[in-house]
Amino acid sequence: MTISQSQNRRLHQLLSMTGLMEEKKALIWQFTDERTESSREMTLREANELIRFLEKYDPLEKMKKKVFAIAHSIGWIIAGDETDKKINQAAIDKFIKKHGTVKKALNEQNKAELAKTVSQFEMIAKHTQESKAGKAVEELLSELGLNTEKKLKQRVKKQISLS
Repeated sequence: MTISQSQNRRLHQLLSMTGLMEEKKALIWQFTDERTESSREMTLREANELIRFLEKYDPLEKMKKKVFAIAHSIGWIIAGDETDKKINQAAIDKFIKKHGTVKKALNEQNKAELAKTVSQFEMIAKHTQESKAGKAVEELLSELGLNTEKKLKQRVKKQISLS
């Protein structure tokens, strides 16, 4: 038996809501085992499976995971069990609510807000990497007995204060 009208309406509604309308043919092709690209030619079972998939699909999940990945890469959170995940979520939410471009918990943000949060975390990661690299260079130069800009400034200040 083929898809019902109400299933087809629901399918198109979900495709639209999830922003996957452009992927409609590919999704139908996949869920029909490469039999068709048309929703009207889907069976009831195929349509139900695709509808269930779309109902569970969270288009913002990828952006949220990126925030977590960045936070992990800079050492703000640690990987672990469910308890650690809850602690990590609370830590990220606390930071975002206090210092975020968007002062809302991660799960409360819409797509535009999440894009701003991801961008902010990317900038924090970039700054953290640059800061670590600068410190490493300064330590290496110091070990080699070479003057760094920081040491030169300290020496000039010292000479000025002695005069």
